[in-house]
Amino acid sequence: MSKTQEESVDAVDEARLRDVAAKTPPQYVSLEGKALQSAILNSANFSIIATDTKGMIRLFNVGAERLLGYVASHVIGEMEPSGFHDAQEVIARAAKLSAEFANTVTPGFGALAYKASRGIEDKFELTIIRKDGSRFPG
Repeated sequence: MSKTQEESVDAVDEARLRDVAAKTPPQYVSLEGKALQSAILNSANFSIIATDTKGMIRLFNVGAERLLGYVASHVIGEMEPSGFHDAQEVIARAAKLSAEFANTVTPGFGALAYKASRGIEDKFELTIIRKDGSRFPG
């Protein structure tokens, strides 16, 4: 890669970080966490998606962008992670959890985080759908 190409990539990364930082509420970014956040956002080796307690995406790193085909600025504050899964599978998971816990679990973020939000270990797989519509197990 030429120096000009490297500078161009750096400029794109910096612009992406500025855009993501602008959409990330200040209460989610501590001063000492900015260096860590930058390292996470710049890591293309790991897909990291974090939400607030209501399920809204607040962190979507470069790895998640590459894996799912979405731009961080289009999903942060705009989507829940359930939007990346097959809707029928999310509905079925909510129904299974509702029966298991004798409590109504709504499809969406609640179905993805139900056990974890109660401190219960949880492992499950749902089909992941990329922006282009392609699917893979996840």
